[in-house]
Amino acid sequence: MRALAPVALTGLVTLILLEILKIVMAPVVAWLLGILALGLKIALGVIGLGVAAYFIRRYYRSRHEAQA
Repeated sequence: MRALAPVALTGLVTLILLEILKIVMAPVVAWLLGILALGLKIALGVIGLGVAAYFIRRYYRSRHEAQA
């Protein structure tokens, strides 16, 4: 019975550390998802501006060629 004490102690410590990790990881995961969402919004905004600039330039070039 005495030989099983370290096994029980290791299991108890592991359980406590797992519960602490669950508590700590929830805000970390939420923060990480927030940062990823912000990056996605910025990337989509930049892509949208690039597409808009492309079509504006294309419109003005075709308008200029039609007048010439």
